[in-house]
Amino acid sequence: ATRAISGGGCTPTVQDDVDYFTFSSKGNGVDWGDLDEDRSAMGACSSATRGLFGGGYTPGFSNTLELITIASTGSAQDFGDLETARWDPTAMASPTRAIWAQGAVAPANQKTDLLEYVTISSTGTAKEFGNAMTSKQAAPGCSNSIRGVWGGGYTPSTVGNIDTIDFATLGNSADFGDMSVNRSVGAAFSSSTRGVFAAGWSGANSNILDQINFATRGDAVDYGDLNRSCHRTTGTSNAHGGLG
Repeated sequence: ATRAISGGGCTPTVQDDVDYFTFSSKGNGVDWGDLDEDRSAMGACSSATRGLFGGGYTPGFSNTLELITIASTGSAQDFGDLETARWDPTAMASPTRAIWAQGAVAPANQKTDLLEYVTISSTGTAKEFGNAMTSKQAAPGCSNSIRGVWGGGYTPSTVGNIDTIDFATLGNSADFGDMSVNRSVGAAFSSSTRGVFAAGWSGANSNILDQINFATRGDAVDYGDLNRSCHRTTGTSNAHGGLG
C-alpha cells in the first residue's frame, strides 16, 4: 500500500536491479537491492508484505521464484521454483495465493496454458492450479482479493480474450469477455473493484486504456487513453488483490 517495486529487465543485457517508489511522493526510483538472478520478462505480484518474482529469461528459460519483503531493502531470497520454466508469464495475487499463468516454454518458445500457484506466506515449489482457455504469453493480469483476470496476449498471433480464475478454488480458467482491441505486451493494474488494461502491441504501439469490473463478466469498455503509445510496459497500484 506504500511502495511500488520494479525488478529485473534488460538494457539490453539482462539485469538484477530492484528499485522502489513511494506512492505518496513523486521522484526517481530508489535502489532496493538485487535479485539473486539476472532476469527479464518475469511475472511479479505481491501480498501486503511480500513481493514475488517468478520465471523469466536469463537468457534461458527460468523457473526461479524469488521473494522480497517490500518494507525492507536488501537482496531477494529464494522462494522455490515453478514446476515449468517459462518467460512472459502472467502473475496475479490474492492476500494468500499467487498465480503464474501461461507464458513461453522450451523448446522453441512454445506457448503454454499452465496455471501454477503458491501460498505467499510460505516457501516451496509451485503446484498445478489448472489450465487456461488457450496457450499464450505476454497477457497482462490484475486482481482483487477474490478473482484474477488477464487479457490479450500472443499465441503467436495477437489476441484479445480475457480469462478469469477464483483464487480460493483450483481448476481451469473461465471466459470473462474480450478486450476492445487485440493486443499483447501491455500493462494491467487494479483497485479492489476495477481492473485496467493499458497500452500494448496491436500491429503498432497502443495508447488504449480498457476497464473491467471484477464483480461482473463481460467485454472491457473504454476508460480513456494514455498520453503516449507504447508496448512492453508494466503497471502497479496501491490497491490490488494481494492487499485484501
